[in-house]
Amino acid sequence: KDCYVLWKRKEPFNDLLQGTLEFAKEKPEDSDFHLATDLARSIPDFKNRLAKQLMMEPDHSVSNGVSYWERFIARFKKVNGFVRYRPAMLRYLDDAFQTLVNDNIHYVEIRVPLSEFFDLDGNSWRDVDYLLQYRSAFEMFKAKNPSFNMRLIICESRCESRQHILEAFHFASKMWRDEPSLVCGFDLMGEESREWPSEEIMKTLAAIRAKDTDASTIPLYLHAGETTWGNNQNVSLACEAQCKRIGHGLNLVFAPETERILREQDIALEICPISNQRLGYVNDLRLHPGVGYQRRGVSCVLASDDPMIFGNHGLSFDFWSVWMAWDLSLDEMRVLAGNSILYSGLGPEQGAKLLHDWTVQWADFERELATQRF
Repeated sequence: KDCYVLWKRKEPFNDLLQGTLEFAKEKPEDSDFHLATDLARSIPDFKNRLAKQLMMEPDHSVSNGVSYWERFIARFKKVNGFVRYRPAMLRYLDDAFQTLVNDNIHYVEIRVPLSEFFDLDGNSWRDVDYLLQYRSAFEMFKAKNPSFNMRLIICESRCESRQHILEAFHFASKMWRDEPSLVCGFDLMGEESREWPSEEIMKTLAAIRAKDTDASTIPLYLHAGETTWGNNQNVSLACEAQCKRIGHGLNLVFAPETERILREQDIALEICPISNQRLGYVNDLRLHPGVGYQRRGVSCVLASDDPMIFGNHGLSFDFWSVWMAWDLSLDEMRVLAGNSILYSGLGPEQGAKLLHDWTVQWADFERELATQRF
């Protein structure tokens, strides 16, 4: 009864705004906002039509990455009022955790931008209290699913000011020290094909980590190389900052020397095949550079990136896609899956236990396959 949806009933309407969600006690000023319950009663198949506005459908008429990104970022803006409304977000997290468990995923690292939660009684949760709401949702779910575990990677947009990014980095470092069972690292995210000043801030992070300070030890899981521009140096800069994992690394194919550094320093790449395809970076997954990285000795893991927006559930879609597109062997699939634990933010003891349990499950899976007739 308190959920409003921006919905223009007649075309033409702005696809970047249509479907925007807001929770409020009173109707927003914009006359195109309507109660979701009223729209559901008056518009046939409204639920599916709204879902289509909140997800990115494949659109082959869009031919450049910037246009894809404009549509991509618009989806986040549409759900901003939803994900900040605490009652809805707690239910959403519970459903998301269950979706992961249904896909046989028992550990997840969620990238969380610093924001706030609110409710309609005037309460708000910021900073530490904001992050602790994720723990609350996790603990309620874990009570029903004891084998499930979760960590947060605090992230900030690379297009923010240097001061803003450093404040977020130091806050993340403090949270990592104070709440190591909740926070496992820091990330810079955002579009790289535009000339955001990444070089200065990434060199600053590298310099901070080179000093003997508390902040120097927080693991970094930076987005880098999510672009097809060969002159983008973010992967090399992420190596200088001593990343544990690097998100994407698509344009690493232009930098064989940086690829060598990844192998020597044992830095893993997070490969996000469906996301890369849907954002227009790789039209045909058979041409995705990730398979080459893995076969040349770079440690790789698979990640779903933003499954809600792409309409994916868990990681099965990504694993199936690369298995088909890259013609992977069963052993190569085993390495991809196992790397998710080896390069995770879990501590040594928890990581070793999870790896042992998974190794047993994989052996059972191989034995079951051996008995099947095809």
